[in-house]
Amino acid sequence: MMKLWQWLMPAVLAVVLVGCVGGRGSADGKDPERAAGIYADLGLGYLQQEKFDLALDKLQRALELQSDHPAANHYIAEVYNRMGETEKADRYYKKAIELNAENPMVLNNYGAFLCNQRKFEAAESYFLRAAKTPRYRTPELVYENIGLCARRINNNTKAEEYFRKALQTRADLPKSLLYMAVLSYESKQNLAARAFLQRFQSVNSQTPYSVALGIKIEQALGDARAVAGYRDVLQKQYPYMTEEQAFLSSEEK
Repeated sequence: MMKLWQWLMPAVLAVVLVGCVGGRGSADGKDPERAAGIYADLGLGYLQQEKFDLALDKLQRALELQSDHPAANHYIAEVYNRMGETEKADRYYKKAIELNAENPMVLNNYGAFLCNQRKFEAAESYFLRAAKTPRYRTPELVYENIGLCARRINNNTKAEEYFRKALQTRADLPKSLLYMAVLSYESKQNLAARAFLQRFQSVNSQTPYSVALGIKIEQALGDARAVAGYRDVLQKQYPYMTEEQAFLSSEEK
C-alpha cells in the first residue's frame, strides 16, 4: 500500500538557542517567567534532537514554574505525541491553543495530530483556523495538509477539493500536483493525469513512483513511445527497482 499520508507532517518548530541553565535553584527564584522560557527552549532543543526524556524533564520544569506558558504547553504536547501518549498530547495541545488561539504553528500541529487520529472533520477545522490567522502567510500549505489528511482516510472528494485550492493559491506545489495526477489517474481522467504529472515534473525531480505513475498513465492513453521513455528513465535512474516496486513505493520518497 502506498504510504500517501506520510507527507503530512507537523509544522517545523523553530530552534531557539539559549544559554545553559545551571542548577534548578539559581534563576528560578529570581524570575520564574524567564526561567520557564529558558527551560521551554531547552526542551524544544531536546525535542528536535529526539531526546524525548530530556525534553520532557525540561518542559515539565518549565510548567512547574509557569503552568500557563504557551510554548511549554505546545512543546510538551509535541513530546507526548512523538512518544505515543495521545491523551496527554491532546490535553496539552488544547491548553496551548487556549493560551494562544492565534498561533498558526500550534493550530497546524494540532490539526496534524487529529489527522493521525483519523478525526478528519476536527483536523480540517484546526487547519483552516491556522490558515486564517494573520500571522500565517502560506495558507496553500495548510490546504495541502488537509488534502493529504483527506487522502489518508480515502475521502478523495475532499482531497481533490483541497489540492485544487492549494494549487489555486500557488500553482507549483509538487505534492499537490502529484496527488492530482494520482487522483485523476484513479478516476480514469488520463489526459488530466498526464497534464498534472507533467506540471509536477517541471517543478520537481522524478521519483520512482512518479516514473511508474507515468508508465501507468501512458499505458492507459495508448502512447507506446511515452511508455518506452518512462521505462528508459526507470532503468537508468533506478535499475534496482521493477515497475511494480516503483509503483508501490511511497510517493514522498
